[in-house]
Amino acid sequence: MIDIELTDDKLGIIATQISLAKGEVKKITRTATLNETVTSFAEVSGTYYKADVRKVTKAYDCVTVKVR
Repeated sequence: MIDIELTDDKLGIIATQISLAKGEVKKITRTATLNETVTSFAEVSGTYYKADVRKVTKAYDCVTVKVR
């Protein structure tokens, strides 16, 4: 997969132009200081080729971090 971009609705763009080989895993982190409970939505998109046809895929995730 190529041209991978990870964005977060609160933090903005976290990473761009990442490439992953088949089966490869990459950890991407972003540090933030929270003063209240936050629910954050993330989207990752990327491009891959299947039989010389360009395909674009997206995945979404959501997390709530509670501040006590």
